[in-house]
Amino acid sequence: MRVKTLIVLEYDFDKKDVAYVSERALGALRLSGQVDAVIFAPDIENMRFSSPITQVHYGCTQTNKPLASDAVVDALAKIAKDYDVVCAAQTTWAKAALARVSTRLKRPMITGVSKIKSEGILIRSLYAGNLNGEYTVNTPYLMTLRADAFEATEKNEHVKIEPFEFKAVEGACESVDYKPSKEDLPSLVNAQVVVAGGQSVGADFTPLKNLALDMQAAVGATRAAADLGYVPYDWQIGQSGHRISPKIYLGLGVSGAAQHICGIKQAGQIFVINKDPEAPIFKQADYGLVADMFEVLPDLKRKLKE
Repeated sequence: MRVKTLIVLEYDFDKKDVAYVSERALGALRLSGQVDAVIFAPDIENMRFSSPITQVHYGCTQTNKPLASDAVVDALAKIAKDYDVVCAAQTTWAKAALARVSTRLKRPMITGVSKIKSEGILIRSLYAGNLNGEYTVNTPYLMTLRADAFEATEKNEHVKIEPFEFKAVEGACESVDYKPSKEDLPSLVNAQVVVAGGQSVGADFTPLKNLALDMQAAVGATRAAADLGYVPYDWQIGQSGHRISPKIYLGLGVSGAAQHICGIKQAGQIFVINKDPEAPIFKQADYGLVADMFEVLPDLKRKLKE
């Protein structure tokens, strides 16, 4: 039986394009049968979709701010009932939307899938990434995909667009405002180089920002730094933040709590600087330096400029 898969794509209001996490999640479906997509966006005129998508259901939102997840459930459930597998990148919005659709259609749902071993046999990480669990799910079902575990696919020039009439449903949640980040730095989600700081950096992350600008890197942080208000929460890396997969991760003053380590396991190479030689982060590092990061930073910036 040929399995029909529907992927829910999220819209990036900054780029006015498909969100990068959705592009990465498509990598999980390379060997799937029929793959269609659905997207809710104000406009898709200049949008290019990636393989293996061949058809896109498009609902025009007629608003320039993100929709709450419950606003799309009615429309999404109507489309999803005709598919064997419904999936999306693992984001807070997608988990909330698909959970509601799962209840509506009375279908099982599994979250945080990091590998599709074969049709209906899914792998997901457990205990902050320390174990992998294998699950067998009978179709039809829903799932969310960890974007950091997959590579984006190539663009497909032959995608059929199927517009449908969409009206956002008023629910318990409402999107009040949308404020894009004003930092002149790459997005943490898709950056190839990430500079991350811990609580010991202090309330002023300016030295890390300056270093990141020299390295054309994104800036990330631990949960402790975010909880203390040193950085915005969208900079947080870890189990309850972003799971990233840069080519290079540089951790400054990061102790290496399990919650943070879970978010950097897909990094290509891990470099760390910490004055505590017993910091757990050194066990994960490819290269480690026991030193005070504030003493090392000027030399590091000078070397980068050379």
